[in-house]
Amino acid sequence: KRLRGEKTFSGPEALKEQIARDIEQAKAWLKEEPPNNQSLYY
Repeated sequence: KRLRGEKTFSGPEALKEQIARDIEQAKAWLKEEPPNNQSLYY
């Protein structure tokens, strides 16, 4: 199965690394959101 149509993963470790990067990007994005919006995500 292809994720987001971007690429195939070589194995579980590659998939975990991509998920970890996605999580870090999501955390960074949430920090940039105004405080009154953050409660929607917790």
